[in-house]
Amino acid sequence: MKDVVSPDHEAFEKVVKQSEGYLFGFLYSLTGNADEALDLTQETFIRVYRRLHLYDSDRPFKNWLLTIARNLYKDSLRKKRITVSLDKLTEEKSLLLRDLQADTERSTIERETRSFIRVAMQMLNPEEREVLVLKDMSGMIYSEIARLLNIPAGTVASRVYYARRSLRILLSKKCVGVPSGEFSHKQVHHVK
Repeated sequence: MKDVVSPDHEAFEKVVKQSEGYLFGFLYSLTGNADEALDLTQETFIRVYRRLHLYDSDRPFKNWLLTIARNLYKDSLRKKRITVSLDKLTEEKSLLLRDLQADTERSTIERETRSFIRVAMQMLNPEEREVLVLKDMSGMIYSEIARLLNIPAGTVASRVYYARRSLRILLSKKCVGVPSGEFSHKQVHHVK
């Protein structure tokens, strides 16, 4: 992607169009809030544009982009000192469940499961949520995540394992209707 480092506005717009969907999805999965994810997506692209001269074209652009987005997300967490309210999560779950009543039974179950997973993801600590988003939602491999987080690949694998276990426990305890034996990490891919 040599054209990425060019100050050419058209080339940059092309990069934005190609990556805005997965970048927004990545940030939405971390924040659980569409407005915040949109703000962070825009801030990421501003930061990328300003720092194009620092991009090493021998490395994957997607990893560089996600590193910038991840750093902005962590900065926003530090600024806000976010604590997730269980009441708010229960309220969101209730609103999501009301919307599901109009669907067919199969669609209802699928959407309900996604809602439960989304709520449970927000209950994970940020470190657990981050590795699950990178692995299961962004589709990164352990070595890519290791480079991004600056930790050994074995540590990544361990964190993914424990984050999935925590998510399973949350789903089995907090989300009635999703027995722990029926949840697999592959369902996380469908949370959007």
